[in-house]
Amino acid sequence: MSDKTYICGIFYAEKKGEESNYLNIKGSSSSASFQEIYWKNLIVFFASAYRTNPKANLILFSNSLPPHQEWRESLDKLRVEIINIPYDHNPPKGHWHSWQSTFYIIDCLNYLQSRVKEEDYIYFMDIDCLLLKDLKRLNAVMRKDGFVNYAIDYPVNRKIHGVSRQDMKRSFTQATESNENTNKYPIYFGGELYGFYGKSNIEKIYIEASEAWRRAIVDHNMTFNTEEHLLTYVFWKIKEDHNNAYNFIKRIWTDSSNYRNVQKEDLELTIWHLPAEKNKGINTLFKEVLNEQSNFWRADLIDYNRYLGKFVSIPKRNVNRFMIENCKKITKKIIRRS
Repeated sequence: MSDKTYICGIFYAEKKGEESNYLNIKGSSSSASFQEIYWKNLIVFFASAYRTNPKANLILFSNSLPPHQEWRESLDKLRVEIINIPYDHNPPKGHWHSWQSTFYIIDCLNYLQSRVKEEDYIYFMDIDCLLLKDLKRLNAVMRKDGFVNYAIDYPVNRKIHGVSRQDMKRSFTQATESNENTNKYPIYFGGELYGFYGKSNIEKIYIEASEAWRRAIVDHNMTFNTEEHLLTYVFWKIKEDHNNAYNFIKRIWTDSSNYRNVQKEDLELTIWHLPAEKNKGINTLFKEVLNEQSNFWRADLIDYNRYLGKFVSIPKRNVNRFMIENCKKITKKIIRRS
């Protein structure tokens, strides 16, 4: 078969004057120190993709290059293709205070329309993800359903980046002038994983996403603060809200000083999304990736999940992490009481 699997990551480096807020990382989003964290994360992400899916096509959509020659060489060795395209769907300054680079995915979809074939598998993943296994089983799901998406079961009245599922229900039904879905709340889809089977589905999503973006940014008759809101709407509108990646990926919070939802069963997943590990475990794994003699490259894939888990506190925290995180907990309690 001539089908190909594309694993895509996105990193739009915000320039001075374009800054917005990103949770879990402190500092200005245009600063070198801030952006280096993302470069380290994406190198680890693509390295895990390369180890578990060596025949996949790895694509990084970015408006910049790694700041260090060694990092560029690392991506070259992983056969990561860096694609620099204009950010035509960049929202105007002041649209929302956070995550304003995320609409870049619309332009990436536009690029892929002319690149992929009808039988190809295309994944977009957050660059703070780790791949533990090959994607064959998930490819089979995508081939059957046409799309892959992952739902986060937020309470209907909880504001997610300024918009609740209650708000979405009202906005979506008004925008489509439809009463069909008024009795149920939209399923909220996280941005850690989107999958599209073939050229026609990429085209369909691009058309719907770019039109929804226009209605939100230009016409101001819909509210999309991030790409998660926008693609939640698109999947809702075209009735492709499957949540069929549920058994393959999880948004895992590993820091016990805030919130921890790690379970032993997470070892069986195909992909971990680790938002709280950007500057912790993934940063440590980066050093392993650059060392060609490390166990990152030598560990048997059967035990790969346990090897990676030691760095990111899955399923258990190591002693140092336990001590540090519990000290943070105690400090927070003292501050609250004082």
